[in-house]
Amino acid sequence: MHSGNIEDYSFTHGLQKNVVNGKWFPLHPHTLGRALTHDEMDYNLLYSQQTMAGFRIFGQNEDLTLHDNELSKSLIFWKISLDDIDYLRYNDKNYHVGQYIWITPLFDCNDFVITLSSTTKTSLAYPRYVNLTSINNSVDEGGQIVFKLSTKHIPHGTTIGYTITGTASFSSDYQKLGGGLLEINSSSEGARGSVTITGDLTLITLNTTADNLTENNEFLLLTLDPTDSISTVAGLTHSVGINDTSVGPGPTPTSVPVATATPMPTATVEPVPTATAIPDPTATPVPTAEPTATPVPTAEPTATPVPDPTATDVPDPTATPVPTAIPTLPVYYFHLGTNGYPWGRDLINDTLYLSNDDVVSNYAESFEDMLANPGSYEPVGQVNQLINGTTFTMEASSTANFYWIAIPASLGIPDLTVNPRIEISGAPADVCSAKLAFIRNNGVEYTLYKLNTVPTAGSVEIRYAN
Repeated sequence: MHSGNIEDYSFTHGLQKNVVNGKWFPLHPHTLGRALTHDEMDYNLLYSQQTMAGFRIFGQNEDLTLHDNELSKSLIFWKISLDDIDYLRYNDKNYHVGQYIWITPLFDCNDFVITLSSTTKTSLAYPRYVNLTSINNSVDEGGQIVFKLSTKHIPHGTTIGYTITGTASFSSDYQKLGGGLLEINSSSEGARGSVTITGDLTLITLNTTADNLTENNEFLLLTLDPTDSISTVAGLTHSVGINDTSVGPGPTPTSVPVATATPMPTATVEPVPTATAIPDPTATPVPTAEPTATPVPTAEPTATPVPDPTATDVPDPTATPVPTAIPTLPVYYFHLGTNGYPWGRDLINDTLYLSNDDVVSNYAESFEDMLANPGSYEPVGQVNQLINGTTFTMEASSTANFYWIAIPASLGIPDLTVNPRIEISGAPADVCSAKLAFIRNNGVEYTLYKLNTVPTAGSVEIRYAN
């Protein structure tokens, strides 16, 4: 049947394509020893449209035709490599490493150079800012924030400015920026700085302040300028949190007023009135000696003692014990393992190397080396818990890599190769494809899980679903 792409034609004689180098051939009656079929004639028509010198013209449209954004661009003859930005798209159309195609980079010829740095001895290189990440998503007060700026083919000595904003304040919450800083000043728009590019990985370092003030957690956002000193487009952003770990002076206790005892009044003895005798008008009064009344002493009532309220002990508010924080073991996540450090290896099934190229005897050595030498690896992130709804982003890598999660055994997470708990970029929860138990140098047991994906270079959103 007629179709719009030569890739859709499959003939039993197989004479239409060299599967080793990817070259296509026209079909001739004298080669086949017979007349061409209608499908073979249709194929020949498409061959003349879609190839040049027998090699596929790989346009930017989904059907591989040329897009308007490729107008005025130059065709270049290209050998496919795993390092290619569009490798996954090539592979999706059944083109593989080592085969040749024609491509039109979305840059003019003056905007790219030919280097000899790849394993294929030919690669398209153009200056670009790959991503901006940090070693940790958050740090405690007094800790160090290290931003990691990944670039490709940016000339050494190029400068890029940046602005730091957020709830954290320059000078009081962070200072002493490093990593090739040229200048820094505080303004209403945040702190301004710039850094010099010296390689494919440039570090921007901040020291945070343990201010001994009880505050809320804060954050800062680093934003690259729209372009660098040679007009390369930048504009990347990344934020890092600052955990409030200071315990400042507590509130002054409110003094408790001392109640004064009210004296009980002394009882007053009321005099008993003496009855007045009424004379009998018929009787002759006989003078009688008036007896003298013997006074009866009246006992003065004793006042009932009232307890002094000052005698009650007031508990000291400072005496309340402060619970000691129990440290949590982090869950690490990273995006590496295929066609990037460590040298195109599956972290579970292949031989691994340290950043100095030494072979390691077990994965634990590779893991510790990754944490100790962040400049030699893709970014490593961490979270302090893995519960229902925990989300994080696996950053993009410079090449197509696997995705990994290292989980401490103490968290009690069920076997993720059996229990589907990992949601990738909104897809239904899935199991991991492989796992490996290992013990860190500090004796803590961890399990390394390999996410059930093909190697890709892009970032993905991860959500743990319980």
